[in-house]
Amino acid sequence: MWLLQTSGWSLPAVTGEVAARSGFGSMVTSEKQQVARRLLLCTHEFPPIVGPRGVRLLHLSRELAARNWQIDVVTARHAPTSSRYDAASLADMPPGLRVYRTFPGVVRAAAHRWLRPQALVGPTDPRNNGVLAKIVSVLRTLAIPDPAVEWLPFALCQGCKLLRDNSYDVIVSSGYPFTGHVLGYLLKRVSNVKWLAEYGDPWAFNPGSRSGSCRRSLDTLLESTLLQKVDGVTVTTEATRLAYLQHYPFLRPDRIWTLQSGYSPAEYSRAPTVTSSRFRLVYTGIFNQGIRSPEQLFRALTQLTDLDIEFVHAGPVAAHCLETIRSLGLDGTQSLGNVARSQALGLQKGASLLVLIGFQTPLLLPMKTLEYIGAKRPILCIRNCEHDIAADLTVRLRRGIVAQNTPGSIAAAIREAYNLWKCGRLDPKFHLDDLPEFTWSHAGATLHSILTGL
Repeated sequence: MWLLQTSGWSLPAVTGEVAARSGFGSMVTSEKQQVARRLLLCTHEFPPIVGPRGVRLLHLSRELAARNWQIDVVTARHAPTSSRYDAASLADMPPGLRVYRTFPGVVRAAAHRWLRPQALVGPTDPRNNGVLAKIVSVLRTLAIPDPAVEWLPFALCQGCKLLRDNSYDVIVSSGYPFTGHVLGYLLKRVSNVKWLAEYGDPWAFNPGSRSGSCRRSLDTLLESTLLQKVDGVTVTTEATRLAYLQHYPFLRPDRIWTLQSGYSPAEYSRAPTVTSSRFRLVYTGIFNQGIRSPEQLFRALTQLTDLDIEFVHAGPVAAHCLETIRSLGLDGTQSLGNVARSQALGLQKGASLLVLIGFQTPLLLPMKTLEYIGAKRPILCIRNCEHDIAADLTVRLRRGIVAQNTPGSIAAAIREAYNLWKCGRLDPKFHLDDLPEFTWSHAGATLHSILTGL
């Protein structure tokens, strides 16, 4: 109890809140959708945490609420010191949505209390090399299925209480963290309510995982056990859907769907554009060392010192990235760290060229691909594998330039874009209009259809 009190966390472990208004304006419900359905959403990350999971679930919740779904959310209570905490995002939650924030666990509470926020993103930050940071790192490495498992008992208690007090049509669990799916599985077992597992990235066979064979086998066993009880699964790409059918043959093809992410035209229209008189390259989000490393991009920039360009990165900055920037002498690089989401969108809207690094796997599509489409700016997509979904989409939509992940190819693509920009021909070269099939409204309609079918 002393630890909970001194860490800024207190029991009881849950708080409930109801969203009363929305920054997106009113939403109209079809006359054909008079009967409200109830949904229980289980997710470790939800606004004011605005990582990819939080943003995706916020927009999907808004779209479901517009289609007459009443939504209760069981999530973790995050401290304002978290690097991804954005209080402004709370204003965008749909009216009537009820959020129950539970105690996240002792390790996370201690980390928020005594470590710098960077430790929650990357414990390799040199400012967090103390004993506590090392202990936290080891505990998170050993946690099964992931570090959020310490939140599970508190979330399970709250979920069971909500199931006793309410009648739900469906339970939706979200991962990553995949502890959310464990929670969904347990709540289904105690209630027999229909359960949909909503995936961002694959779990046991995630190509970006660095786990050993023993850990992968354990993850496969756990995921297989859960999926044998699931009523439906959504993944973000068709390639991932086919991979799940291959890895788990017991899954029914008509019970696993592709549900891509999207962008909100209204959200982009509200964000003030941040421009520059120089040719500005913009990257928003985190760099992934290993599967989406920026090293070749940084080396390409050293070949362009004769051009009037600048590179702006808004997002968590790992120590190895800062060291690479310093060692290469990239004085024109601005690393802003975490910024408010509205500022990140404004930087996207004002960019001369948006930088997108694809995955080293044909299974995954960075969510920022859809955001960049919403920003309506040309994209420089760095292809990271032969069947890079982001690169193929950029070409198909005529949304920008694709370069191979080598310094020479990247530098040549940037120089080409710069020359077009200097003579006012960059934007006309590409198709930069709104694309409704990539909006959250389209994704929400798809999810509504899936849930109704369950």
